[in-house]
Amino acid sequence: LRHLSARTPTLMVYGDRDPESQASLKYYREYATAAALPLEFFVIPGADHNFSSQNWSDCACRAAIDFLGAVHND
Repeated sequence: LRHLSARTPTLMVYGDRDPESQASLKYYREYATAAALPLEFFVIPGADHNFSSQNWSDCACRAAIDFLGAVHND
């Protein structure tokens, strides 16, 4: 968390079948709001913690590419 900055847009990707995802999403959303951090969240339906299927990995990669493309174009 110490490396997060209001100047650095950050994407956090979760699988909704990760048993820790709901608690993590809640914590980081609240943290980002309180600290005015530009965090974005992307949740992959059905995915586990490690995105262990090719489809989930592809979805995580596409989300990251889209995010980076949008940040680069700002």
